[in-house]
Amino acid sequence: MNERPSEAQAEKPVVIERRRPGRRSRKPAAPRPRFVTRRVMITGLAGYWGTRLALRLEQDPRYELILGVDTQVPTAGQFSRTEFLGLDVKSPMLLDVLTAQRIDTVVHLNIIHSKDKERMLDNNVLGTRHVLAACAEVGVKKLVLKSSTGVYGALPDNPNFLPEAWPIRGRPYHPYFRSYVEVEKYASEFLGRHPDLHLTILRFASILGPTADTALSRYLRDRICPTILGFDPLYQVTHEDDVLGALARAVEADFNGPVNIAGDGVLYLHRIIRMAGRTPLPIVTGLNFPILNTLASLPLVPLPPIEIDYLRYLWVAETARMKTQFGFQPLHTAEETVKDFATTRRVQRFAGADDSSDMGEYASAVLRDILEDPEEDDLHAS
Repeated sequence: MNERPSEAQAEKPVVIERRRPGRRSRKPAAPRPRFVTRRVMITGLAGYWGTRLALRLEQDPRYELILGVDTQVPTAGQFSRTEFLGLDVKSPMLLDVLTAQRIDTVVHLNIIHSKDKERMLDNNVLGTRHVLAACAEVGVKKLVLKSSTGVYGALPDNPNFLPEAWPIRGRPYHPYFRSYVEVEKYASEFLGRHPDLHLTILRFASILGPTADTALSRYLRDRICPTILGFDPLYQVTHEDDVLGALARAVEADFNGPVNIAGDGVLYLHRIIRMAGRTPLPIVTGLNFPILNTLASLPLVPLPPIEIDYLRYLWVAETARMKTQFGFQPLHTAEETVKDFATTRRVQRFAGADDSSDMGEYASAVLRDILEDPEEDDLHAS
């Protein structure tokens, strides 16, 4: 039974709260995660990627220390905050430096390409193993490795998209490429033994851009690009600026395991060649050495600086993890990247600064190297 309100209650004025225009009542926002100040070491500072990454990190005041190590001295005066230390990563002093400088993040970019294959394997494979062991011993929190989607291998039974969990099946024909495969396999074992360390492995698709010197840029710099008769594989491309963006993201984010990095979209190899203003020349892959001998005798035909398998079979990587888990979206699509490269090359040719090599001498030189060591008949680098 409802009771009627008394006269006092009925005459009591009702107070209506007025809010200022534009103000809404809402729950307090959840606090944003606080960025942890990093003390970063970059190996291979004097190299192309080491230098560009250090210059990028210098623009962010949240990085308390940027220390670069290398056996080569970087160009003087180009850094404002980066400290340089002349040191081989295989040196026992690396442990002391990591400890004394309180390094919490290491970006390992000291992967070299050299005609001295023993030196190259020693630096790339043994050097990486030493860096990993040193980081684990001193308690480094984060380690970033640069790798390639080429470690999956270009094989006729590859699926349309290769996820990060796909086995590493790259054929180690060339010592440079072999070092990537061996480093990845060792890094996977290392990650299983040290789950407390954040190990990020960035697997980049073919890298291209106005200034980066990569296998694909060397392949496209000559007027005639050898292809495999009857094959036109799809290619992924990563813009050189997106390589830096992904490296910077890896330094900031705590992410474990491998992640494929590539710009959106895929392009057929012949289309890339045409977009770059070059001419494809189909060759017969079954006649490797006879064809190479023929090419060496022609003054206008270069030999491909990319492994034969990567010119005929599919090796497209899945990039969903890059966007949803790693939290990175490249700024350039595959088509935009090739156009940027082509535009820069056209400007260079117009200015008389085209870097096209003397293709007859180039082909002959490569052929001599191949005949001296058949193991080095191909090169895949990015």
